[in-house]
Amino acid sequence: MTNFAYTSGNPGNLTSGASASMTDIQGPFTDVASFFNSRTFNEDNLPVSLLQRLGLNDSSGQKARGTTQIATQEARTNTAYGLLATPDRVSGIVLPTNGLIAVAYQAMWFESVSNAARAAIFVGANQLKIASVAGAPVVTEAQTGGAVGTSTPLHTHGGGIISENASSAITEVTTGQVVGGGAGVTQNGICYIFAAAGTYDISVQFKASSGTVTALNRHLWVWSVGF
Repeated sequence: MTNFAYTSGNPGNLTSGASASMTDIQGPFTDVASFFNSRTFNEDNLPVSLLQRLGLNDSSGQKARGTTQIATQEARTNTAYGLLATPDRVSGIVLPTNGLIAVAYQAMWFESVSNAARAAIFVGANQLKIASVAGAPVVTEAQTGGAVGTSTPLHTHGGGIISENASSAITEVTTGQVVGGGAGVTQNGICYIFAAAGTYDISVQFKASSGTVTALNRHLWVWSVGF
């Protein structure tokens, strides 16, 4: 944030009973007008604390939102979770105290071995978890529901990430498509995550217990929400 300073006069010199300089009277008004007329009102002119609450970025490194848009089809054969060659990842998201991280993701994916592929949201190195009626929270992940080799939708919802069943290969449009899915699973396309205040990397990672998992047309949006 650019700090304002008087340069044409000093109103601090205007003290009771002392002589008043016209420079100290007129100058501050000139400085105020010049300061605001020369500014573009944007994130760089707001304090970091306010940017965090508004969920905005600035040039100083304060980062509250980011996106990746990857059309490339990429595959992974590892049995442990990891990123694809071009990662679905937004790094350096600053989360204020009592804030939330919002994640929206939409992609198409398929597998070479039935029910072998998985996808999950990661907060740093930690797989996202969800509350469980059995006690401690458990990890949340998606598994493909379509036929082997058939592209099916993969997207975020309130509980993390989920895959749709598809009886035939799906497509997507470039303008005007919901983040989420239908065909039996009508879900909100945004996942909200709470965590301690800090800086986080948010990613979608993949694994396959057998064969290959492939993803394409991947869209990831991440932003922090302050309160």
